[in-house]
Amino acid sequence: ATGSADIPRALVHASRRGRWGNRSLHLTATDNHAKVLAFARQCTPPRTYPEITVAQADAFSLPYPSGAFDIALC
Repeated sequence: ATGSADIPRALVHASRRGRWGNRSLHLTATDNHAKVLAFARQCTPPRTYPEITVAQADAFSLPYPSGAFDIALC
């Protein structure tokens, strides 16, 4: 339920300012609704936010293997 991907964008901005040292972020923002995903993609163009991937996923049946992510936010 990423919505407009505002939290992923905020995390990217904090990372770019050095909030976590020189660690880089690679974020996957998911939602299950096509309209929401379209809006999130509008808000996170790849040229501006190469760190963010917007993907369709159902929270009850995620298409990612166990251990694919270090942190999950909901």
